[in-house]
Amino acid sequence: MAVDDVALALIKLHEESIREAVRSGDFSALGALTDEERRLIANAAMDEPEVSGFLADSAGAFRYLATNRSQLSTGARSELTQFFQSRYGRYWTIPLMN
Repeated sequence: MAVDDVALALIKLHEESIREAVRSGDFSALGALTDEERRLIANAAMDEPEVSGFLADSAGAFRYLATNRSQLSTGARSELTQFFQSRYGRYWTIPLMN
């Protein structure tokens, strides 16, 4: 499911090799993304994930997830929540819960 792929791609962007591949236009490690989803993930890949700006640069991808949250599988939602809470605290999930 593409929405799951976007959620998991945001996690995978924390790996330098995947982030660099995406910056170079290689999305092969990220699943079957549409052109719009690739654009959102490419924008997120432009910044370092451990810098606070990562969440701002990923805003488009997070808005996409929030808009399509009903399509997120339970497993992907859980993995996304656990990963980002461990890095950024529990408040990052607020946009997804609206």
